[in-house]
Amino acid sequence: MTEKKQLSHEIILLCEHIDIAQFISVYIDYLRKQQIEIPAVKIVNIGNINKTEQILQQLTEQRWFDEIKKVIIFADATKKRLEREHELYKAQLHTFLKDFTDYEYFLFPCKTAAGRWQSGFLEDVLFDTLKMETSECCNYYNLRNMTEDFLLSVNNDRGKENRFVNHNRHFLCTYLAGTKKYAGLKLAEAAQKGAFDLNSSKFDDLKEVLMAL
Repeated sequence: MTEKKQLSHEIILLCEHIDIAQFISVYIDYLRKQQIEIPAVKIVNIGNINKTEQILQQLTEQRWFDEIKKVIIFADATKKRLEREHELYKAQLHTFLKDFTDYEYFLFPCKTAAGRWQSGFLEDVLFDTLKMETSECCNYYNLRNMTEDFLLSVNNDRGKENRFVNHNRHFLCTYLAGTKKYAGLKLAEAAQKGAFDLNSSKFDDLKEVLMAL
């Protein structure tokens, strides 16, 4: 269990992997700079969705467990959204969350207009909010097209059984490598430096959840 920030034991934000944990931290800082009041939280990197029950059990062993008032799990919906929701429901049934009054989960990228979780990943919403000015040294569309052409070649070489599962993750890392300001940065670091439009309505669902903490 990797604790991203040790600020409060009352609100626990469990994140499926480090990229989500780091981005949540950056986005909370962004909201606070917009004068939006977000309480102190503890961000915990689960490391793998299969470790959710193990991490939840570890929480019960902490001396500050009784201080916990709210738990939210942040994860990717992936391309098998229903299976992911079933995994989280199973974790709830088999842990203290079964009788916990204030628990919910959030699946990236966001919800549909009908209020259902969409299949996909955190990187999908980052892809949709990528700013044009990130390609400061060349034409934005040219860089995007070259990135897609490169990934297409790589995917073809990998073969049908080994194609990218999270295409937009590979796209963003490759695209940002072609820039001056963001090359070599993790996605959360790129977000912190302004690569994505964090004010986009694409983040409204996430913003709503965090504002309700």
